[in-house]
Parts: sequence; structure tokens; C-alpha cells
Amino acid sequence: MTARVCILLLLAATRGVWSILEQPSTSLMHLHPTFQRVMAMMNIRRLGIRMSDFGGASRKSTLLYSKIDQMLAERRPATGPTDQQPQMTIRYIDGSGKNRCKGGADLKASQHYPKGFGKALSRVRSRNQQALRRQAKRLLKLASRTQHNVDERTTVNAHWMKHANLGPVLSYLAARTR
Repeated sequence: MTARVCILLLLAATRGVWSILEQPSTSLMHLHPTFQRVMAMMNIRRLGIRMSDFGGASRKSTLLYSKIDQMLAERRPATGPTDQQPQMTIRYIDGSGKNRCKGGADLKASQHYPKGFGKALSRVRSRNQQALRRQAKRLLKLASRTQHNVDERTTVNAHWMKHANLGPVLSYLAARTR
């Protein structure tokens, strides 16, 4: 799945589309070798935020991966009482004496992006349209210089394609263009 995400990030970037990858704060995706290559190639930054800084009801620590790292300037640190935390999980001991965990009453509501987060994304994207176009040109130029070296990189390319499982994605895209 990581390889598929990486290829889609590259495709979006070559078309001048700004992408932002959101992961839970506990994600280990940044350790994946393929993702590390794409991060270096596209100069992607990792940024930790809290959804509460964008108007969310919970803190919900989140990692954002993007070329544009201006989201910190957009956040509005939460104000107000912090003693009342949403109930995300419930820990209990079941009938056999095992520790268990289940979703709390506020978990479902935390799955939605706060409106302030969407507005911040829109502002950052709008301010960086020219930079996105420059990045697209740079990546396409890089691709045109390396296309003749494909034979030297067959193992890398085969690895990406094997793990990306792009068949369903390409079928979907082909159906959407008809």
C-alpha cells in the first residue's frame, strides 16, 4: 500500500496537484524505504499537528506529509478548558479477566476533519500554486532524463510495481475518462 501511495503522490505532483498525506501520529510509514525515497525526491516535510488547533473537538495528534509546510502558520491553538477531554477509548476488564479496549462515545465525531482544517488547506494551496507548477516541471524534467535508465533500475521499478498493486487504480481512472 505504501508503494501505491508513493506512486500516486508522484503522479499528482507531476500534474501540478498539491497533495497532503495525513497519518495518525503513531504511523510508521516514514520508515518505509520507498516512502523515504519519495520524500527525498519531492522534498516532502513531515509536520505534526493537533486537530484541536483547527477547531476539532479532540486533540487528535496527526502527521501531515507535504511539500508545503505552512500549516503551522494556519493553526489557531485551542483555547478554553482543557480539563474535559473527549472520551475516545474505554478500557475495561472482560468476564475472563483480560484487559480490553473499545471506542468511546466521542470517537466517531473525531473521525471528521474540522472545518478550520479544510479552510487552512485551501489557503495554503492557493498561496502556493506557482510553486506547485514549478515542482511539476522539475519532476517531469527529472523523469525525462531518467527514462533511458529504466533498464538499469529494473529491480527498483519491479519492486514499486509489485507492491503498488495499481491495477484497480488504473482501471478506475480508465473508467472515469470514458
